[in-house]
Amino acid sequence: MLERKSICLEGIDYSGKTSLAQKLASSLPNFSCGERNVPVLREKERQVHNNPNHMARVQFFLEEISLRSEYIVNSLKQNNLILDRYVLSVFAYHNVLLGRKLEGEFFPANIYTPDITILITISPEELKRRMKLKPPEHIYDSDTQFLMAVQNEFSKLASWYPNVVKIDTSGRTVLESYKLVLEEIRHRAPYILGTYIS
Repeated sequence: MLERKSICLEGIDYSGKTSLAQKLASSLPNFSCGERNVPVLREKERQVHNNPNHMARVQFFLEEISLRSEYIVNSLKQNNLILDRYVLSVFAYHNVLLGRKLEGEFFPANIYTPDITILITISPEELKRRMKLKPPEHIYDSDTQFLMAVQNEFSKLASWYPNVVKIDTSGRTVLESYKLVLEEIRHRAPYILGTYIS
């Protein structure tokens, strides 16, 4: 069993997970941000975002998750990790795009499972507000109804994936959300933080 710990942040774009991941990594002793994607697949990932074949995208991201799982296990030999997105993102987005429950058919066996997954959620109103502040990078990120459907799918996946805690960041600053995350981790899995207090 790995001695070092991991905290995974999942959620739709604009939920604030990346800002929270950076805050956690910079504030918690002996934690660092894990790579969000696999370096050897970065160019292929840029290409796959333009692929209209959603199943081809699913297969690519499942391949990436398997490789990323290996990277995580190796990285945990050196440091505790903050993960910005992982396996739930693959299924939440593509379940909506394809109208299927893909996890029942394709969930990868024997991949690393984080010690705790924080599912970051926001209200539809907060989503619209944040989208005005930061223009979407991808076509799917510009559709609020789609993103809220994905968030709903995340919640369904969280009902069976181990050790998931939901936190709503609507109307909260990064610091306020950070403190809430720490509170939930201390409550649900205090062994992850050890003696850290802040």
